[in-house]
Amino acid sequence: MIKVDNLTVKYGAVAAVQRLNFELGTGECLAIIGDSGSGKSTIAKTILGLLPETATLEAEAIQFLGRDLVAASKHSWAEVRGRQIALINQDALSALDPLKTSAYEIVEAARIHSLIDKGSENNLSTQLAESVGLETELLTKHTWEMSGGQRQRALVASALSAEPTLIIADEPTASLDPVRKKQIIELLATQKASGKTIILITHDLETLHGIADFVIELRPGAPAGAQTPYSDWKRQQSARNEPRTSKQKRGMKHEGDLLLEAIDISAKFRKGTVFSGVSMQIRSGEIVHITGESGVGKTTLARMLIGEILPETGHIFSYPSDATNKNFIQLIPQDVLGSFDPLWTIGSAVVEGIHGQKSVKKTATAQLLTEVGLSIEITERKISQLSGGQRQRVAIARALAVQPEVLILDESLSGLDYENKLHILKLLAELAENRRVAVVIIGHDIEPVAQFAHRSIELTKNT
Repeated sequence: MIKVDNLTVKYGAVAAVQRLNFELGTGECLAIIGDSGSGKSTIAKTILGLLPETATLEAEAIQFLGRDLVAASKHSWAEVRGRQIALINQDALSALDPLKTSAYEIVEAARIHSLIDKGSENNLSTQLAESVGLETELLTKHTWEMSGGQRQRALVASALSAEPTLIIADEPTASLDPVRKKQIIELLATQKASGKTIILITHDLETLHGIADFVIELRPGAPAGAQTPYSDWKRQQSARNEPRTSKQKRGMKHEGDLLLEAIDISAKFRKGTVFSGVSMQIRSGEIVHITGESGVGKTTLARMLIGEILPETGHIFSYPSDATNKNFIQLIPQDVLGSFDPLWTIGSAVVEGIHGQKSVKKTATAQLLTEVGLSIEITERKISQLSGGQRQRVAIARALAVQPEVLILDESLSGLDYENKLHILKLLAELAENRRVAVVIIGHDIEPVAQFAHRSIELTKNT
């Protein structure tokens, strides 16, 4: 089906992928795992012929169904991409057209490759939506009207519309709650059982069970690991890993200065009430975890807390220690890629809100990137040249640059592997304790966030 022989991809002098080798047959699944920034998404772009011009590709062979992809022409790629090889992107908002409805987007690949007529589009979009657990009433909505999890499910449905032979799933469950995550992995397993070949790129090791036949492990700056049978990899993993737990003790009552207060707020959209009767207080130095399934209004709540939209009923009050502080509250959005200027370097973007001389900004950039676990070597890169996890850490650094009193992270940990999640959570705990910053973490993951949160608030539909 597909064979990759001695693949190396470089961005300038930096090797993002080194000496990668694997071979997959029909109905097999390869899981590519590794820390953020280890080159996982670069592999997906390489197989799809989507590497930027700044990248250098070296390979003895990349063969798909007997076709040489290294030497493929633009015309050849047009026949392959979307039809025979489909990508489930990790950044759904950027991958989907904001001007089109989700129904239009879901059947786009089938339409482009002339696999259906116009009269069959509605039936196909409904069928695909139901297969990924997407409510059919969302088919008339634009992607910006949907939650992150809903957009991700629409993207999965879109990838399946042309019935591709090879599916590359790049972090397909990162924005999903546990129920939807299980549903998507089961759907991919069904596709595999029907004869489709799958490359699953992920940092979530729990998703490997029941679907992966082989595993390749990547590490930043090191040659790619060997293609290993899943059963062998699992034994090696069990032997070398101790239980990963945190010594943080949270869950106690926290007494800090009141910074933000919501009283009996509700949200409504065209289809009805999203949530109602929500009240909360956010105090300095505490970490609050807001959870709930996709579509219950977590992002809507975040937008209300920062004053971007008003609640349908109820009130939100803010109590900054400095009334002149315009940076009192900072939001790190779910769509990190879309929140950055694609033409700016990371060094410029991180200190965008800082006023001062160039030397001051350069020092601040180095300190902030180090604080969130990134190398200062990325300062000259653009946001599109970073992995999903790296983008999220850059977004956190940018928010911290203006020293906010309240920091809201909307699914900002979803693209990180477990170790990097712990690193960011420990950083946030230090900020809460030392700077007295209030931290609101919105997301599906219970662990390891629960180990650091002082308290948790669960949103449910219409409550």
